[in-house]
Amino acid sequence: LFSISENIILTIFLISFIVSLACLPLYIRADFLQEEEQEIQKKLSKKVNSIKKNFKGDERLLLLQTYYKQNNYHPIMGLRLSLSLLLQIPIFIAAYTFFTHLEFLQGFSTYLFHNLSKPDELLAIGNFTINLLPIIMTIINIYAGLIYSKGKSFKEHKALILMSLIFLVLLYNSPCGLVLYWTFNNIFSLIKNIYIRKIGIEKIKNFDILKNIKFLNFHFNYKQIFILSLIALWIILGIYIPSSVIATSPLEFIFKNNQLPINIVQYSSIVFAGVIIFWGSCIYYFSSEKLRKFYSLAKTKINFKEQNRNRQ
Repeated sequence: LFSISENIILTIFLISFIVSLACLPLYIRADFLQEEEQEIQKKLSKKVNSIKKNFKGDERLLLLQTYYKQNNYHPIMGLRLSLSLLLQIPIFIAAYTFFTHLEFLQGFSTYLFHNLSKPDELLAIGNFTINLLPIIMTIINIYAGLIYSKGKSFKEHKALILMSLIFLVLLYNSPCGLVLYWTFNNIFSLIKNIYIRKIGIEKIKNFDILKNIKFLNFHFNYKQIFILSLIALWIILGIYIPSSVIATSPLEFIFKNNQLPINIVQYSSIVFAGVIIFWGSCIYYFSSEKLRKFYSLAKTKINFKEQNRNRQ
């Protein structure tokens, strides 16, 4: 991206835009699930509060379990209210690892920032310096969170503000490049929240790009197909192909630091477990039933292509 734009700020902006765009369907689906969870809790709250008020101990527990079972609900489903926040954790870890170890940013200066691999130190009061960029990032993050949680409980407002402050603490002394990336992420999140608030989440929810694909209306065991395809794809890409390449000449894969070929296979298997198993499962969980069917069949097709390529 830098070779195309020749501008480091624009490059970080483009990386943030691409990642935000790729994750947008997950965030929108998370919003749907949160809306559903809030409606369910609102529907059950009157009876639940009555049970909690009038009963104690094991009797209360048994009555609550029975009531939840009658309504096909489990308290652990309440975690769906935190899905948007939970989604940010692996993305943040990836961004933090990438930008803090990116040698390309070492000594790179541009505009206001004297070194993108170090904190910005934009505000100086005598010998005391303040990193201004993380504060700007936090203000944008809080504003985006307030728009997102408009009309919701004080508890949710408090949780979003607390999360914004946690990011401030984590990123305050981080490299400019990382803080700039996360600031752009927050700007895109703000735009998304304003847009969804303007047009309404129901209009997005009713938009179905798969409605004209007739075979997705049939019933089949797409869950089993998906799981088997996911495991097969991980084994092929993460273990079988690296092992096959190493087997052609094992000595060429023993490096100066005495790294054995088996270490390369282990690393590859872990990377593809993250890419395929973890993110594949996340996308599957956040998908609608039709999209799950489409996703399962797409994974199966990828596996067949990989097998044919290996035969060749």
